[in-house]
Amino acid sequence: MPKSHYEWDRWSPPVIGEHSLAKHRILREYVERYVQILMADPRRDLLKLTVVDGFAGGGIYQLATGGEHLGSPLILMDAVESAVAKLQRKRLKRIKVAADFVFIEKKADAHVCLESVLEEQRPGVLQSDHVKSVHGLFEEELDGVISHINSRGRKPRAIFILDQYGYSDILVDTLRSIFSRIPNAEIFMTLAVGWIVAYMNGETNAGHILRKSLGLSAAEVEDAFLREDADAARKRRTVQAVLHQTFSTKLGAQYYTPFFIHSRESNKSYWFLHLANSWRAHDEVKKLHWTMENHFRHYGDAGTMMLGFDPRKDNPDQLDLVYAFDYSAKGRTTDSLLEELPRMITDEYTDGIQLRALAQSLANQTPATESLLGEVVNKACQEQLLVKKGRDGEVRRPSTTTKPNDIIYPARQLRLPWPHSK
Repeated sequence: MPKSHYEWDRWSPPVIGEHSLAKHRILREYVERYVQILMADPRRDLLKLTVVDGFAGGGIYQLATGGEHLGSPLILMDAVESAVAKLQRKRLKRIKVAADFVFIEKKADAHVCLESVLEEQRPGVLQSDHVKSVHGLFEEELDGVISHINSRGRKPRAIFILDQYGYSDILVDTLRSIFSRIPNAEIFMTLAVGWIVAYMNGETNAGHILRKSLGLSAAEVEDAFLREDADAARKRRTVQAVLHQTFSTKLGAQYYTPFFIHSRESNKSYWFLHLANSWRAHDEVKKLHWTMENHFRHYGDAGTMMLGFDPRKDNPDQLDLVYAFDYSAKGRTTDSLLEELPRMITDEYTDGIQLRALAQSLANQTPATESLLGEVVNKACQEQLLVKKGRDGEVRRPSTTTKPNDIIYPARQLRLPWPHSK
């Protein structure tokens, strides 16, 4: 199985692809938002955070259009500093984000290049107590990293970036260990689904490694990867369904965003996962996906069954459905939810449910953010399919913006009937 994508030379760095630029933008904007959200309370003036880049690379790339682009280690450091600067402009009292950075890279040439770039961009940073550059394997270093994170406080905050090339470097047990020992951790990771299909169906040794990594049973492997009658498209969607089960039940993370990032250069797709136990973090990542419609997608429904389809069934329309987070996708999501939410609330929440609780319950089932769910609730209220009230029972007009603590009820009389099940 391929272990690396780039050869690292400081004076001739690899060319970065558009899909990697999109990942870097997500990481930069998310880390900025993360710091600003956690420091939003004006009474809070200190945040302890550890950022771990487990596959840090060489720290610099060439752009296809010319010029250089800094890699994820510098991007992560810049994001924290930018967030602090923006917050400080609004505060009289000085704030501090005590951020520790751990950059781990197993390739010798990449590690040398990374340290050279770090020293160029931030002279003396490698001698500080807050930046650690490690030449080694992520899994071998993880125990020490977790111990350090936990030494920083009772409920430590940590963000892990696991942007490996391929999948066999990360085991399910490793991810489970992170969440069991650091419940407040968040993980961004890539998963090369195309390779999984190829290697499960090919080399025995590589397939064994991947089966162990994914924690799959023999029956799951046979059904998902080795069925001779399955074409490539069907296998791809079956892989997504099987991995959905892995990431929703075996890791100890309550929320995840299972969206693909497509590489036009290599014509490969990568599952770009965000895993967390924080619903707020989950919703923020979804918001970022909606801002990057040209790069992210998923295969599945637009409503409340994002990954709930069965790719083994013959349904050409379902198999061809590609969700691209664009204007068309938003329209399909709104239409699907407008049909599904009134039925769901009538069947399951006859005593009403707050918008925030509804968003949390559907987090892993829909590409919609809480804000988009609120828009759909408004439309359903205007069409007399739902009603909403304030937290204290006050009547809320359909035209008003649905607030997170508004309670949504089924309408007493439905204007139009619908089937009991979709």
